[in-house]
Amino acid sequence: MAAGADVTSLDLYSIAPTLFTPDGRSVDADAMAAAAASMVDHGITDLLLTGSYGEFQSLCDEERVAVVRAVRPVRGVRSVMACAALPSTDATARLAERLRAEGADSVMVSAPLSCELSETELLRHFEELAGRDLGPLVVYNNPVFGTDLSPAQLAAIVALDGFVAVKQGTKSMRSLAQSVTAVHEAAGSRAKLLAASDVTGMLALAAGADGLSSTNSWAFPGALRGIVDAAARRDWERARRIAGAVEPYFELAGSLGQPRTVKAAMTLRGVGGCAAVRLPYRPLDDDELKRLAAVLEDCDGRLAAGVGIRHDGAGRTEGGA
Repeated sequence: MAAGADVTSLDLYSIAPTLFTPDGRSVDADAMAAAAASMVDHGITDLLLTGSYGEFQSLCDEERVAVVRAVRPVRGVRSVMACAALPSTDATARLAERLRAEGADSVMVSAPLSCELSETELLRHFEELAGRDLGPLVVYNNPVFGTDLSPAQLAAIVALDGFVAVKQGTKSMRSLAQSVTAVHEAAGSRAKLLAASDVTGMLALAAGADGLSSTNSWAFPGALRGIVDAAARRDWERARRIAGAVEPYFELAGSLGQPRTVKAAMTLRGVGGCAAVRLPYRPLDDDELKRLAAVLEDCDGRLAAGVGIRHDGAGRTEGGA
């Protein structure tokens, strides 16, 4: 898709939680593949693996590679973006090479984690990655990682060969809007900007973002698909109504925290194995699960009555357009 041009074709990347065996010690490859297949059934064929809500901080490189190995062969998956955010430039490059060799179509990288860097050193990190022929790279701007890249810095990064997108997770709506313009001016149709947050996603799309990455698509695939499709048509009223219908879930997920909430929601939906998480996270307790189940039911009712999006017993969605 040409960035900032073809509004009939906005991207939706579903941010996959990493699914573990019940004891949390191993990646459950079969559950990962089954969950990916469920997304394809809902018409979501672009997946983002081993990101921050994929508990990347608890994964070793072997596990990151195993997740890509499990998901990439799933029939109907169009593209896989895999995260290689690590503390050093060399470690990031080595992991990126492995992820690409396993089938990742693009690799998401960030500013070096836990490092105090000058602006020159920060740009050198991305220049080095661009120069190593790692394939399509996506720069992830997440202030939680310790650096909130400015619109000017993001523009400088996407101007480098090899960088094809920004996943913009800044908490500043002003910076988000400015970065849309900066990225498009710096790279034209060669690069695009993806909003990183469901909560502010519609505002980002209205500001000209080229798509959305969404964790909550695993709980409400029809709703998130519907928001992006409505935004592509500039049907902001329908997008607003869909977002309003799932707002109670967004609020609860914000209160209980991610990725444990979406994992529990997936289990309640019958998608993807168990809801095991790794420390410092903990699974939802019984009271929290009851609250979540009630909110899912409430939002399902709102979606069906208000915008015609329905879940059947298998978790499939109808009427998402």
